[in-house]
Amino acid sequence: MLILGANGGIARHVIERVLKDTDARLTLYLRNANRLGKLNAERARIVEAMKVTGLKRLILLAPWGFVESS
Repeated sequence: MLILGANGGIARHVIERVLKDTDARLTLYLRNANRLGKLNAERARIVEAMKVTGLKRLILLAPWGFVESS
């Protein structure tokens, strides 16, 4: 299961619930893994998207507008 923005409030609840209630393996994408804190799960792979891709800037386009992050 892939979770984008794994540090977000909703994502944190989903991660906790999935790890508790299923045997699914997770791939968690986020900009800064330090923000996620301690995650006690052998089934979770953490990917720091900005480091892996070499991106310096991220822009999210959505129906309500856009969000820019650097």
